[in-house]
Order: sequence, then C-alpha cells, then structure tokens
Amino acid sequence: MAQRESRAIRSQLSRKGFQQVDRHHVYLIYMTLDGKKTNIKTRLSHGSNQTVQTRLLGKMARQCHLNMNHFLRLVDCDMKQDEYEQYLRDNNKI
Repeated sequence: MAQRESRAIRSQLSRKGFQQVDRHHVYLIYMTLDGKKTNIKTRLSHGSNQTVQTRLLGKMARQCHLNMNHFLRLVDCDMKQDEYEQYLRDNNKI
C-alpha cells in the first residue's frame, strides 16, 4: 500500500515543473521546461500534515497522465522533469 505525505508531494512536484495555485484546494499545474502552461494539473488539500493514501495517489497519477509506479518515481525523485516531459510528449499529452 503506497502513501506519501502531502507536503512532500507538493514539494517534489514543485521541483519538477508544477506551479502551485491556491484556491479552495491547492492546484499544481505543469509548466514545460520552456515555461509554457499545460492542461496537466492535479490537486491537494490545504492540510500540510496529511498522508495521501493509495486511492488518492492513483487519482493524482491519472491526472498527471502517469501510472502509479511512474507517479511514485516522479514524487520520489527517481524521475526528473525532462524525463517526465519527454514521456508526456511521446504520449501526445503536451
């Protein structure tokens, strides 16, 4: 069963090109390496001390156009931004 701290997810995705937009929830919108905004986004709750469980991690992975294993690699720093962006381009997501 996978789970990650929401604070760690937010931090790592921000380092991988996701820009944070605060509304009712925290939205993380992917910006390409050349600074272009994409339609790829995911969201987190404002609570910073929450643990995100497997079911919600799966939803976030789908929103980022990844399977669970690739998403966890992205969050756990095994996948760099350029690798993620190349994956998105190869799959015609951007």
